[in-house]
Amino acid sequence: MLVHSGRWDQTIHTKDKIKLVAVTRGLNGHLDNGHVYLAAHVDGKRHLALLDSGCELSLAPSNLVGKRELRPSRHHVNAANGSPIGILGETDIEFSVSGRMSIATVLVTPDVFELMFGITWLTEQRFVWDFANRTLCINGVSVPLHTKKTAAMCRRVYVQENVVLAPRQQVDVPARSTVDNITVSDSNDWLLETKQLRPGVLVARTVLPDQHRGIAVGVINTTPEPQELRRDTCLGSLEAVEVCKQSAECESSVSQDTQPVDSTSPEVDPVCEILQSLPNELTDKQRRTVADLLHIYEDVCSKGEFDVGCTRVIEHRIDTGHIVPFVKHCDVTQLLI
Repeated sequence: MLVHSGRWDQTIHTKDKIKLVAVTRGLNGHLDNGHVYLAAHVDGKRHLALLDSGCELSLAPSNLVGKRELRPSRHHVNAANGSPIGILGETDIEFSVSGRMSIATVLVTPDVFELMFGITWLTEQRFVWDFANRTLCINGVSVPLHTKKTAAMCRRVYVQENVVLAPRQQVDVPARSTVDNITVSDSNDWLLETKQLRPGVLVARTVLPDQHRGIAVGVINTTPEPQELRRDTCLGSLEAVEVCKQSAECESSVSQDTQPVDSTSPEVDPVCEILQSLPNELTDKQRRTVADLLHIYEDVCSKGEFDVGCTRVIEHRIDTGHIVPFVKHCDVTQLLI
């Protein structure tokens, strides 16, 4: 299967989609999805904050800090894949945990979607993490830790800057994504599924590299009018995938999965079939009227499984810019002789 690549200059083949879920093992060797979240109330709203002992600093999404004043920060943070995290500044946030007030200095960034407490904050508060009982000991009081449902643990993709889509064209839209973990990368490649943003404006199925900046997503405008995509418009969520590195491997997989196809199936008379399916209560005159109408538009009816024609109802152009279009090789099939 050929899909659009989020890299600016590459088109690649992918296998079937494979979801990767971050898991941990308990004392008995059973899998769970990690009790590593602390329930914290910020401005009266409950948040699940990730306890990340592998990250030195604490991070907060920009939409969580609200109108708090930001101070310049000298810190530079990179994600596990080496790409830099955009830091807007730092601020102090007050929150309550099990009724006890606490404060943390956090770096503010649009590149994360959840509150993350690093090892510096955990050490300053002198917390004791009881992994066996999945609790955090705060001043002698055990506070239970929580887990997140897999569906809630996702990477979202947003439009990087305002873009105007020309009528009936596909455009590579500059985009950014959030990261769900600073210290561990779940995959080298990620898949963004197709999605309708509004009637006539659709996101193309896109494979993206393991970076959250400098990526592009194909968006098509099938309408006759220009369409504007505003900055921070959500284009969808990413899922981890396994990518075919060798084209021969892909062709071999396709060859093994492809069954012989008989392309010489007999043609049928669609008009006759439709007339036979008409309700019995129609009069002879009504049947003749339907038959005349079907004969006039007989060319639009399919006469067999492989009678697939072309249409000019919707046309669009793909603007590849300075990138030369790729030639797709024919799919490997087996023909009956």
